[in-house]
Amino acid sequence: MSIAEKLAERDPSSSEWQRDLSISLNNLGDIEKQKGDLSGAEQSYLAALKIRQTLAKSDPSNSQWQRDLSLSFERLGNIKLKRGDLVSAEQSFHARLEIAQRLAERDPSNSEWQRDLYAAYYHIVLLNQGEDKEKAINELNKAIEVSDKLLQKYPHAPQFVTDSETLYSLKRELVQ
Repeated sequence: MSIAEKLAERDPSSSEWQRDLSISLNNLGDIEKQKGDLSGAEQSYLAALKIRQTLAKSDPSNSQWQRDLSLSFERLGNIKLKRGDLVSAEQSFHARLEIAQRLAERDPSNSEWQRDLYAAYYHIVLLNQGEDKEKAINELNKAIEVSDKLLQKYPHAPQFVTDSETLYSLKRELVQ
């Protein structure tokens, strides 16, 4: 990671090096999370998020930077959820959802962005399934609607099949 840091420090105006640094920080956060260092993971994710917010703000039309920002909010939300900070987790997951919705609306044929959208709904479901079942089911139905459209378009795509099975399984659990 020190190489990415040095390059980003050498030329802070290089969006490529800034993005590379944000990827390295997210990867570091993933490793810290796996090792059980949630505080370290959170710090790494926050540093990546800050870079990605700057990039996304500098060019709102850059879909990759918007998606990167969305994924940073997801990672941060997952850490907040694991740490029991439900309010912050919800804020992060909603920020991720807003970006995912914009991207999915921008290009409804982009299967990656559509998958991001139902994944964003899914995280809100996970957050609410114990506290607000009605809200969880409502968000889950939105996720299923998007997932079903993708599955109709790509019926043999293993990831979409697995995702659909996961969503419907969760729905059976929630409505019992």
